[in-house]
Amino acid sequence: MIRIYLEIMDDEERAEIHEWLDNFLESKYELVGELSYANIYIKEINRLFDWVGVKRFKKSNPRCVIVPIVHERLAHSSPIAMELELPYLLIKPVQKNKFMRAAKKLQAIFDAHRIEPVSYAELSTELAQTRSPFYKAFLRRLVRGEMTDEKEFFEARSHVQVGNLPNTVLFLQGFLLHEKQLTVDLCSKIIQHKLEELLSPITGISFLYFNSYLLVLVRVPSPYVSFKYWAAGVNALAMAIEQLKREQIYLYLGIGNTFEKPLDLHQSYLQARKARKKPPVDCIHIRYFEDLATHPSIIKAIDLIEQTCHEPINIQNIAGHTGFSPTHFGRLFKKETGRNFPEYVAYTRLIQSLKGLRRTTHTLEQISADYGFNTPNYYSGTFKKYVTLSPSEYRQTKEIFFK
Repeated sequence: MIRIYLEIMDDEERAEIHEWLDNFLESKYELVGELSYANIYIKEINRLFDWVGVKRFKKSNPRCVIVPIVHERLAHSSPIAMELELPYLLIKPVQKNKFMRAAKKLQAIFDAHRIEPVSYAELSTELAQTRSPFYKAFLRRLVRGEMTDEKEFFEARSHVQVGNLPNTVLFLQGFLLHEKQLTVDLCSKIIQHKLEELLSPITGISFLYFNSYLLVLVRVPSPYVSFKYWAAGVNALAMAIEQLKREQIYLYLGIGNTFEKPLDLHQSYLQARKARKKPPVDCIHIRYFEDLATHPSIIKAIDLIEQTCHEPINIQNIAGHTGFSPTHFGRLFKKETGRNFPEYVAYTRLIQSLKGLRRTTHTLEQISADYGFNTPNYYSGTFKKYVTLSPSEYRQTKEIFFK
């Protein structure tokens, strides 16, 4: 007889789970009123502090199988289940088929008169396929660099399948033209759907939402050493960008390097974030980290341009800070950045001026002067050239937030 202690606050939900158990286990189980008598403890997690109680109970009752049911708003705490080596994790609202699958495995354990940790392999596959918050929490920790110890990772890998983990991060931001009758929330769903439609057939893809930006995590297949040289991926991404542009949704991405070690995924994220803020070489919508300058003197010059771009800048002054002649500096700058010096300065000024357009009511004359453009007409022409919209049109756009 399997003895189950059911700790569910909502009476209707408790009755529903009770009914599922009745339908499957029939007379092979009983609900007990004392936790100390239980073989299985089904525990609802409504507060972070509930995990403390679970940890204490597991320590004093190692042979009792604990099945946490985690409230959706606490899905980010799911990795705690891994740390406690719990065999199952369910996310509210609980689905009958998933609950019954767990019940079947538990019955098999008790039929064999043994209680031991259950493999996460099947659960992990399901989580990855359904983009469960549990799987996403694991990816989020990798991206944030919170999982830095190889020992910790190898302990966690028993809970999620790592064979197809992403190895490259795409940092995505975007805006919507104001006259388009779409909400920004709907935009984020359209973007995800389009990227899935075009990228999923050729690679694994996952999404992590960070309000003002979206991380698209992909696995660049072997033998390609980076996303940039993976033609199928580049073409699919370019197609997604163009198709979304027809919907008046504009995307801008930074793409980090490809790392085969999962613990290095954090580096790809930092690189993608940095690349997103730099002037592109070819396509305005995509910037690869591997295209950024690496020469110390050019990096120094770029930093100086970014700090002083609202002031008059000429190549002689910047070259003087690097110790090169203007001629040699100009050639090296073009080689390292993919753009000549005046273009790079203009683009840097343009990027910084976006804050003035989006966040202030200053006139175009004020903004063009504040960010180092000689005339409003030159500012508008440069803006139109790179962004394909005029400053006035851009001012009417809405930034897309990813929730």
